Amino acid sequence: MIDHILVTCDGSPSSERALAYDGDLAERTGATLCVLHVHEGAGDSAEEEGPVAESKKDRLQQQLEERCRNALHETGLGGDRVSCAVQRSSAASPASVERLVAPVDLSDASRSALRYAARLATVYDAPLTLTHVVDLPKIPTVYEVEFDDCSPEEDAATVEAELEAWGRSGDGEGVDLLIVVEAGEPVATLLDCASTPNDLLVMATHGLSGAKRRLLGSVAEGVLRRAPGPVITGRTFPEP
Repeated sequence: MIDHILVTCDGSPSSERALAYDGDLAERTGATLCVLHVHEGAGDSAEEEGPVAESKKDRLQQQLEERCRNALHETGLGGDRVSCAVQRSSAASPASVERLVAPVDLSDASRSALRYAARLATVYDAPLTLTHVVDLPKIPTVYEVEFDDCSPEEDAATVEAELEAWGRSGDGEGVDLLIVVEAGEPVATLLDCASTPNDLLVMATHGLSGAKRRLLGSVAEGVLRRAPGPVITGRTFPEP
């Protein structure tokens, strides 16, 4: 059923619990268990090479083996079926934000997210793309889901005018802004706008539940599952 189990351990309480669960599973299935700890290193500094690095690795190895003994004590798992390994990350992975994307539907929540995104844009010294997706789901009226009576063209024109006005206001001052208003499926359109690991999405979630969530789905949830880069989402955002 299961031959080998690999579990990562960073010393946190959650990883310790995961180690105990994996040890129990290995004992029940006859699988071998490999416990891996990866520590970060600069990769090109003198301290990360030679005797200093080896001494640090040996110390981490001893700590990892002690954690394993403590976590696996009650399972009875040991011997050749458990191995511990400590590795250093082979290369640095700098995380940088080159562009911010803020979906806007003109709700109070999205306006708050927009102001927050503008402040982050100044922190990262990066451009900000304001995105509105015109979406009119075709749902039978029996479900009593209400939509605006305006046409997609009117909706797009209204949103674009409001976003441009916001860009001229004090909140958008000093931010390199791009306004994108498109018709389409919301999640796919937003992911097209934030398509790289260096794009940071800042968006509000409306906390849909019940029938509306089942019928309309959650845009925020869809974006979180599929976005290639970081996402900041919430129902409220701190004001300056």
